[in-house]
Amino acid sequence: MDPEALLLFILTSQLQIQAVTCRTFTSLYFRGGQDVLLSCLNASPRDTTCSLVSWIYNMNLQKSSSVVKSGAVDGRSAQASRLNLDSRCSLVIMNVTAEDAGVYTCRQGRGDNRDEQVSLSVMTVSPSEPGGVGEVTLRCTLWRRHDLACRPGSLRWRDEAGTQLQAEAAGHTLLGQTGCVSMVTVRRQAGANRKYTCQFVDSNKVAIEADYTPDFSDDRRSIIIPVAAAVGAVGVLVVMLAVLLKYRKRSTRTEGQ
Repeated sequence: MDPEALLLFILTSQLQIQAVTCRTFTSLYFRGGQDVLLSCLNASPRDTTCSLVSWIYNMNLQKSSSVVKSGAVDGRSAQASRLNLDSRCSLVIMNVTAEDAGVYTCRQGRGDNRDEQVSLSVMTVSPSEPGGVGEVTLRCTLWRRHDLACRPGSLRWRDEAGTQLQAEAAGHTLLGQTGCVSMVTVRRQAGANRKYTCQFVDSNKVAIEADYTPDFSDDRRSIIIPVAAAVGAVGVLVVMLAVLLKYRKRSTRTEGQ
């Protein structure tokens, strides 16, 4: 290979390496309701109005949409009222929800060789199904882009003492994990309501966790109200019976006269 061709090959290779290394991919995890900051580290400090910056959102590989164009939030986006750019062109999402989960791309200008991608996963824990008196089923979901799976066993439950819940015990029944959803049925125990924690473990590290404390006070009301109604009904029957007996006594005296 002649010197000029060799030099051209080296320069081309360096440009290709630079183009690849300029693209970054970061994974972030948040709980529903938190405020989120997605950094755009490649934004030019001279672009004080973020006019060269666009943010692109996609929940799956087939469909994407721009939530920020040339530094301005796209008002047609369903998230528009909760989106903003800070002074460094980073994307701010207020009160993050499950619908915000996905991959966000920060793009400078029209080319994609400096794209920065951020995978946003959102964890939520909520009561899923009404159980019997004194029990509730909790549902833990890690919302993320559809092609990003959750390994079996990556969603784990722990009790207030930090002990990982096993299949079944006196206070709970672990229903298992399907995809990025894990469910457990917990039962009321003596003392105050107990806290349960759902964790997502990635590479042997807890990436995100969320707590939930079931409130069983409605169960007490559901017992008290029927009992109170039954007592009230018995009281009405007693009064009616007393009135009837009194009426019969008066009728008997009248007939005797």
